[in-house]
Amino acid sequence: MAKTLIFAKIRNVNHQHPKLPHDLPKTKSDIDAVKALSILSFSELEAYLPELLEWIQDVNWPLSSFVTELIRSHGGPVVPSVKIALSKAKMSEDAIWAQNIIELIIKPLGREQIILFNSEFRSWWFSDNTEIKLLIFGLMAENKIGDQEELKKWVTINRKAFEIHLEDLKHIESQLDQNFIK
Repeated sequence: MAKTLIFAKIRNVNHQHPKLPHDLPKTKSDIDAVKALSILSFSELEAYLPELLEWIQDVNWPLSSFVTELIRSHGGPVVPSVKIALSKAKMSEDAIWAQNIIELIIKPLGREQIILFNSEFRSWWFSDNTEIKLLIFGLMAENKIGDQEELKKWVTINRKAFEIHLEDLKHIESQLDQNFIK
């Protein structure tokens, strides 16, 4: 349901902005619009980055890789817009979009920019999504972001929870093996 609302917002966006000399993409295949935007300076494009970041919700969309490259080409100055998009992904409970933002946009940034996402990363520590937590824990450890002792405690808590689930899965697997023997 949340994705449907976001997609509806994307379709209802006024694609012709008064300050923007080019249209924003209208469809997931509107590569020409992104190519036209690529000639703009960061200051001309900055206000529209949150809308553009919505096009990496699904990396299978043809437009996704072009938007990713456009945003990456501007480096560190994209951080405030990326923070907005990451917050939108969290609010809409879209862990795949958040993973795409982290993997495709944040991870390639330098440590100086990645560290600016500490509070956003910490907000995902309580997520039920194991993949996103692993991604964030790894990125925070690799870049020495935040209190590393606290991070270690959270990683340990999550590892222990995973071990419990692993034991449950082994038990179920054993039951299934017994079913085959009978």
